[in-house]
Amino acid sequence: MEAKEFSKAKEYARVALYYSGEEDIEKILVSGNMCLRSQPNDDLLDQVSTRYYMIANISPEAGFNAGWIFQHNPRLLRSNPAHNPVPLYRAAANRGNKEAQFMMGSIMKRFQNNEVALARFKEAASQHHLGAQFALAEMFLKGQGIQQSDEQQAFEWFQKGYQNESFKEHWRMLYQLSEPQNEIQAFQLFKDRVYEGSIEMILANTY
Repeated sequence: MEAKEFSKAKEYARVALYYSGEEDIEKILVSGNMCLRSQPNDDLLDQVSTRYYMIANISPEAGFNAGWIFQHNPRLLRSNPAHNPVPLYRAAANRGNKEAQFMMGSIMKRFQNNEVALARFKEAASQHHLGAQFALAEMFLKGQGIQQSDEQQAFEWFQKGYQNESFKEHWRMLYQLSEPQNEIQAFQLFKDRVYEGSIEMILANTY
């Protein structure tokens, strides 16, 4: 899309968002996503987050989007304590949103609540979430959330991630798995990344 067409589409999205109500779920999601792609200023970001928050109880996707905006924009979090992203992620995760399930897994893992993290990653991974599949492979390798390390389980989750359609070239480059190799060779490289501590950094930078 050319710059002029994109600018026009952004303005249409902004207007549509402004005049949307709670019943306009699809309009809010589409218009909000369009606005976010345009590197919005503070006023537009406020408008987008307000609309997402308005329908968070109706739409898990909107709940996740609102949580993501609040998490990555401390100004909004400071302006209203209700803008805590964790309850929004949790509610969206409980209603099956795989991005929210992955985010809750990441948050729980950060706080070393590994059993809950493992459960959340499994929820997202069962919906083919690539990051969750690799996160599970890492946790099983390290024995996190389970009694001891389980390399077979780690390989099975890695295999699912490696075969995942989302495993594009940029992921292969991030994991430094871009050279042709079979899954066994790739898994060995993955283990190397885990034990050197770079896998968590890759996941954090990608999501």
